[in-house]
Amino acid sequence: METDQTQHYSASVREALSRACASLPVQLDAETLKRTCQKLLNLNAAQQALLVRNSSLAGRLQVCRRLVEIAEECRIGDRRKMLQAANAAVVVAVALGDAKTEALIHDARTEAWACLANALRLQGDFLGAEQAWIQVQTSFKYASGDPLLHGKLLELEGTLRSEQHRFEEGKLLFQRAQQLYEAIGEHHLAGRTLLSQGHWAHRAGDLDLAISAAYEGGKRIDCAVDPVLRFKALFNLVIYLGEAGQPREALELLRLLKPVCHQLPYGQAYARRLRWSEGRLQAALGLLDDAVRQLNGVRRELLRDDERYDAALASLDLAAVYAELGQSLSVAELAREMYPVFASSGIPREASATLLLFGQAAGEHTLTATAIRSTVATLRKQQPH
Repeated sequence: METDQTQHYSASVREALSRACASLPVQLDAETLKRTCQKLLNLNAAQQALLVRNSSLAGRLQVCRRLVEIAEECRIGDRRKMLQAANAAVVVAVALGDAKTEALIHDARTEAWACLANALRLQGDFLGAEQAWIQVQTSFKYASGDPLLHGKLLELEGTLRSEQHRFEEGKLLFQRAQQLYEAIGEHHLAGRTLLSQGHWAHRAGDLDLAISAAYEGGKRIDCAVDPVLRFKALFNLVIYLGEAGQPREALELLRLLKPVCHQLPYGQAYARRLRWSEGRLQAALGLLDDAVRQLNGVRRELLRDDERYDAALASLDLAAVYAELGQSLSVAELAREMYPVFASSGIPREASATLLLFGQAAGEHTLTATAIRSTVATLRKQQPH
């Protein structure tokens, strides 16, 4: 997806695009923009298309961009709404058609389709994501060549390829995105790309690269611009250090993060992630009773909130601790309690089959803590990110 335009894209051209966007005939005030987006989000896809076709829908380009923003804001806390907003953005983008701003329209279409591809990927719909990505490539051919958009596309495609276990392709795409951002002075975005590269290096089993990328990426992140991203860099380091055999160092860093997460959007979700990781680190340090209390609390919260995949993983983490304590009956009881979750449609088929095999083995009292943790590691690599 590389073009000569994007390789050496000057700041003056980007500024010209910003001025062109600002001079569009209709600019909605914040309240009108909010109401318009909410109206679309309250409709299903067919109703959205009908509304867009049969009304002027003032400020369409602005509405499209705001819907993409809403989708991205919902990525952590509400992935259903993310998909809904991404679908609405595509509906609006497809209806755009002002020849005077043709490049800007293709930018908007490209970004909307990329947002939808990412939302579908997170839902586990890889076929849908791939089909959406074809639309991304088609629209980008006629886009302005904005390097920020290009870098974002490289990141998202890198994530998609890595999710498809095409790790080398993903790594190269992340590296290209990082180089592009560094070349135009966007060090913060380069840091974001390094965090993505670290995550997928972790999934590929390269802990050294994961730790290095998270550390280097964190140094580039501007906390004033995106405190959540800085938090993620440090939290990722907690995960990677724990798995690299440094649980004590990981736990010390985690405890520094605890007061911070409550100041962030979706702070409760991050706090739960920290408690979950703390339980796993306590188990690694032999603090088994503390680990049981922490993991059981997290598991129950996840079940309450219908986070089925995560509830399954937390249950396995807890089962590993029970196995280490020699409580095979507790492992079997946990497996029986979780059976409806393991068999549910909320968990991908391959993962569900693995979980059901775990349940069978638990009933036969043949599981060890090592075997359970191996199962957890496999399932975490299958989890959408």
